[in-house]
Amino acid sequence: FVMDSLLQSRIATGLESNSDVYDEDVNVYLALLLSSLADPKNHAWISQYISAYESDIYEKLQYTRDHYVKFLTYKVNADYLLLSQGIFEIPATIYSTVESRNRDAILRGKAYYQIASGLTRQMHEDRKALADVLHKLAHGYEKYLVILSYMRGEYFNIVKEFSPGEM
Repeated sequence: FVMDSLLQSRIATGLESNSDVYDEDVNVYLALLLSSLADPKNHAWISQYISAYESDIYEKLQYTRDHYVKFLTYKVNADYLLLSQGIFEIPATIYSTVESRNRDAILRGKAYYQIASGLTRQMHEDRKALADVLHKLAHGYEKYLVILSYMRGEYFNIVKEFSPGEM
């Protein structure tokens, strides 16, 4: 269901696979990422890596020499931002507007995927495929947001409820 929804969303948005770069591998990655939302064990595991601010990530990783921990931290946070923006709404804060939250999350997501890609290349030669996928996600971040946003309403039926004031 998830893969079919993703592919149908790509067609509906005009952002079909392999149109500008080979990205069928990104389709598989996104389908697995979306499927992981249904696993409560995954939520418990990733919660140790999620950080609301760049400064929190810096503090967590400041004294870490382990590239794998750094990679996981940036990858998990990038995935979280992509899903938060594409499927769910980014929580509001008293310090930001909707536009600034979205812009900041896009910039952070792209940067986190790029950093994770670089760290993957440093760790193992056999993870080149994962590094390539993360690199494609960094460079096509906005495109994948459009696809996921379309999926949100058309296939996952996640719609924003109107508050009584909005109504």
